[in-house]
Amino acid sequence: MHTFHLHIEGQVQGVGFRPFVYRLAKSLGIAGTVSNGMDGVHVFFNAEEGLAHFFHQKLIAERPVRARVLKHSMQHVKTAQFTDFQIIDSQKTGSANLLLTPIVQWSWAGSPS
Repeated sequence: MHTFHLHIEGQVQGVGFRPFVYRLAKSLGIAGTVSNGMDGVHVFFNAEEGLAHFFHQKLIAERPVRARVLKHSMQHVKTAQFTDFQIIDSQKTGSANLLLTPIVQWSWAGSPS
């Protein structure tokens, strides 16, 4: 069992990316964490090599519709033990490097104010 770090950059905050990662990890029996950072989404998890690559591929291929992935990478990191998969608080360190999700306000002609 290895520990991996997935870093996903782009428009990945405010689009349901963390809950998507959580559901996929749980469905595959993967333990770890997912959080937002100043530079995208960070996923730390335990898996065998093949499962880790499968998880990485599915995260990118089946991402939420509103997500826009510009860059992604996965690397081995120092071994950590996770017992479950959790969405954790956003990290507020590092340099900001992300795309913001626009807020869309709809207006219909003739609708009451």
